[in-house]
Amino acid sequence: MAARDISFASFNLLNLQVPGQAIYGDTDGWDTEVYDRKVGFTSWTFQRLAADVIGLQELWAGAALDQVLIEAGMQDSYTALVPPGHNGKRIVCAAVVRNEMLVGEPKWIINFPDEYVLKSGGDDPQQGNPPIFKGVQP
Repeated sequence: MAARDISFASFNLLNLQVPGQAIYGDTDGWDTEVYDRKVGFTSWTFQRLAADVIGLQELWAGAALDQVLIEAGMQDSYTALVPPGHNGKRIVCAAVVRNEMLVGEPKWIINFPDEYVLKSGGDDPQQGNPPIFKGVQP
C-alpha cells in the first residue's frame, strides 16, 4: 500500500456560540457582530490550515461550526464531528474531517479505564468539583 500524507491541526474556537445564546454566566451571549467576526476569522483560518483533520476546542453550538464550514466553502468536502445530542448548553471538543477520510460512523469515547486520570485546574465552572476525574470523563 502506498504511503499517504495526512495533516492535523488544532484550533481553539474561543467559545463559538450562536448569537443570543448563553455562554457561561452571560445569558445574552454574543451579539451578531461579534458572532460574524468569529465565524469570519475561523473560516479564514480553516481555509489556510487546509488540514485533513482539525481538532477543535470550546465549541458551544454545532450550528455555528456548520456556518463556519459554509463561509469557508468547505461544507461539501468536510464533515463537522460534534458529540451526538449536544444541546449547546456547555462547551465541547469537536472536529472537522475531510470527507474521504471518514469510514463509518464516528465513535465517541466517554468512558475511560479506571487507570486514566484527568487533572484540571482553573476557574471554569464546567470542570466540576473536585477537578480530578477518574475513569469517566464528565
